[in-house]
Amino acid sequence: MPADMPYRQHLTSRDDLVTTYEETRAGFVALALERNRRATPFIEEARALKVDRTVP
Repeated sequence: MPADMPYRQHLTSRDDLVTTYEETRAGFVALALERNRRATPFIEEARALKVDRTVP
């Protein structure tokens, strides 16, 4: 195997590049959960600022 084609160790046909529906869905769910986790502190801070602003 030529050194310039190391991908051939893992890819044998074009079907190796196809992502299943379940894998795609799991990836989107994982991404959504990560975004939610990262955004939560900012949302809580914004809510606190909103409450502070409305209290006279």
